[in-house]
Amino acid sequence: MAMVGCASLALLLAACDQQGGTGKRGSPRLSASQVKALEDAAEKGDAVDKYNLARKFREGDMVPLSLTNAAIWFRKAAETGYPKAEYHMGLACQAGEGVAKNPAEAAQWFAKAADQDHSKSQEKLGYAYWKGDGTNKNLVEAYKWLTLASGNGEHKAGKALKKLELAMKPQEVADAKKAAAGFMPRKVYKKNDKDSKPE
Repeated sequence: MAMVGCASLALLLAACDQQGGTGKRGSPRLSASQVKALEDAAEKGDAVDKYNLARKFREGDMVPLSLTNAAIWFRKAAETGYPKAEYHMGLACQAGEGVAKNPAEAAQWFAKAADQDHSKSQEKLGYAYWKGDGTNKNLVEAYKWLTLASGNGEHKAGKALKKLELAMKPQEVADAKKAAAGFMPRKVYKKNDKDSKPE
């Protein structure tokens, strides 16, 4: 079923690209019936198809820009455990884009993706714990998640660790480093070749 959705989605996008149009943030290239066909194909497809459609709605790429529709499709993809979608659902909840602003729900989505070793979510979760934004303030947890994010290439997280450490007791830092060292990612979503697209 997912293969049928993916194939339909790819064919529809290829056909629409040939029609021309203004592209991102301009007038939509697709007619209402074409957008509906795109949504139907994404619904039958896998999490990556849903995630990619969400990005199109968020960016106004070939479809009318709609943060509400973006949030709907990010949520559908996130509910499958797809970490990129969980991260973007967290961003939507954090900013109130397409959904009500909800820092607690944002932190929950970031936590789900962070547990799967998604570096940007680890960084966001670290800041949430540091500031008590949507979760209880916890400097040990903040340091743990920022350490993991830094180790995964998030440079701002590495810089933040130095500042955070000044607000912590030596034992707290030691506990946080131990927690980070013992972190074992949980894999909810299995990657496929389509997952290499940017976040």
